[in-house]
Amino acid sequence: MSIIQLLIMDPAKRPEIGAIREAALAEDTPYLPHEADLSSHTGFLPVTVEEHPTGFEYYFSSIGEGELPAEATQHGSHQMMARTGGHMDEMLASLLFLRTAARLSGAAYAYPDEGIIVAPQEVDSFLSSQIDQVKKFLNA
Repeated sequence: MSIIQLLIMDPAKRPEIGAIREAALAEDTPYLPHEADLSSHTGFLPVTVEEHPTGFEYYFSSIGEGELPAEATQHGSHQMMARTGGHMDEMLASLLFLRTAARLSGAAYAYPDEGIIVAPQEVDSFLSSQIDQVKKFLNA
């Protein structure tokens, strides 16, 4: 089973990998995404979280008409997608990455499978809560 999470933003606000890498090293859980052109990269994005190699599938694309509800697309025309499998270390990497990217871009968050859409001003606290839950699971 794969899990798809999205950040919704205008393409001009998409952060570059250098800005994400710099901010990521200052996080409470330091992590390091590998070099990539986030405007064109598709596929596996390697990420090291606290010295553990992991990663997730990454895509950045325009949102097709009717692909997401208007409640989501009111926040932007493009999506930054993170897709993970069943491994919780992948989930932690993707959540950390998305939270940093959202902080830098002011993006909204969407988890389409569950109909969850989080407004930009609430994304940080929402993703921080999700990160805490995954950390508890990993440390159990």
